[in-house]
Amino acid sequence: TAIGLILRGQGRWEEALAAFERARSFDNRSYNLLYTLGETNLRMRRWGEAERYLQLAATFAPDVLTAHRDLLRIRLASTGDTVEAQRYLDDLPETIPERVRSTLESELAYYRGDLQGAMGRQRSRATPQDGRSLPRFSDGQSRPALAGGLGQAYERQALLYHLLGEDALRDAYADSLRLSSQAVLDAVVATPGPVQMGVLAMAHAKLGLAYALLGERIGAAAEGSTAVSSLSIHDDAYMGADHLRDLILSDTLIGATALALQELQTALSIPSPLTRIELMLDPIFEPLRGHPSFPELLASVQ
Repeated sequence: TAIGLILRGQGRWEEALAAFERARSFDNRSYNLLYTLGETNLRMRRWGEAERYLQLAATFAPDVLTAHRDLLRIRLASTGDTVEAQRYLDDLPETIPERVRSTLESELAYYRGDLQGAMGRQRSRATPQDGRSLPRFSDGQSRPALAGGLGQAYERQALLYHLLGEDALRDAYADSLRLSSQAVLDAVVATPGPVQMGVLAMAHAKLGLAYALLGERIGAAAEGSTAVSSLSIHDDAYMGADHLRDLILSDTLIGATALALQELQTALSIPSPLTRIELMLDPIFEPLRGHPSFPELLASVQ
């Protein structure tokens, strides 16, 4: 598996898939391995293969959200049909935990444009913080984990409140995202030792997104550019694509439409988390849809 992850980071996607398949000969029931195969195919926009592996992953670990979430996204990406996506949710076994089902329902409501429905189950997930009680790592330092948990919740709710026009709440959650991101960068200075470039790049990417939500255009552009330059798609094809997506989102939020579309053209030409249907359905990308080049851009990708 480790060899496959290295190859994927190098942009050698086909070789990475082959390495993951070889790893299955040693453990064909590993959720992590099956999920990795599914998600890799999903980024390559191979819907059928992605669905096959993710369905296996969900079968072996029905309580884990990620495979179910990506299976829902495949329904949307492959057909653009929210009715078909709803059918997937309706057919889930009754044993699926309520926390998983409610998150999936919120996700689908979002892509249907039902922002109140998407927010309804999200309101209690995270409370804005003032920087005085940041989550602690095992070394005792106050550095939040941006890869998940509160960082994702702050981002999600800030974006939803932005779309709902609730500026005060948007700013509160965006500022919490800013604090979380800045804490990671500050810890690098305060703590000697090796630092993973991916952690730094993600912190810059999320800080740029926070600034964009807060309307600070210069900060958003600077931090987003730092993220994609410190770990670009040429340095790490997998994580670099994530940072590119955050930059596109930041540029969309600050009204840099032409720049966002230029970056989007790159993101859609490589394996990445962005899909054609997401651009058509996600309300956050609405400002891009009126640009004359947008239809041609959509037509260039499956």
